[in-house]
Amino acid sequence: MISISFISGDVRLGHEICHTLIIIQLPKINSYAKNEVVIKMSPFTTSILIRPVDPKDAIFLRSLLQQLGYEIDSGLLAKYIATYSEIKGHHAFVAVSKNIADDMVLGFISLHISYWFHRSDPAARISALVVDEQYRGRGIGQMLVNHAEDSALDAGCKLVELTAATHRRQIGTHEFYESLGFIDSNQFTTLFRKQLKL
Repeated sequence: MISISFISGDVRLGHEICHTLIIIQLPKINSYAKNEVVIKMSPFTTSILIRPVDPKDAIFLRSLLQQLGYEIDSGLLAKYIATYSEIKGHHAFVAVSKNIADDMVLGFISLHISYWFHRSDPAARISALVVDEQYRGRGIGQMLVNHAEDSALDAGCKLVELTAATHRRQIGTHEFYESLGFIDSNQFTTLFRKQLKL
């Protein structure tokens, strides 16, 4: 049974229109994935390590975020990473290859843990996920999601959610999440947003 705790709906975020909120009920029994796996990346085999993000990863993350259409200065991004890691309930992880290049970041995921007044258990939200275009389709995204789910379970979460822009359906993003057990909850809930004026 799926537990719905978040709201979703049509919303404009900058140049994107997001409407899909995807939610998955986490299993009650923890089944932890390894932090390091060996995968076949033709024409070679490489070892992928999932580790917490570090400010020195900023130049790689900037490139990954550009692939999603976001522009940010790598120096500013390094400051964000340093601050982000100190905030309770905020987690960010990178997938790095030990064979392609020293600490080359191939993918990135961020996770937020939310605590409620009306519920005893927190919920998790994946706020960003991207794998380098050259290395997609090799299981790295799934590794990052699995690692984020493990972190959510460690925090006591029974639920994880994310949003996906509607235009990303045509490039397979929605299908990817559905293949991992996420469901489109747009028919159950609506996400409301309001731009604050300074």
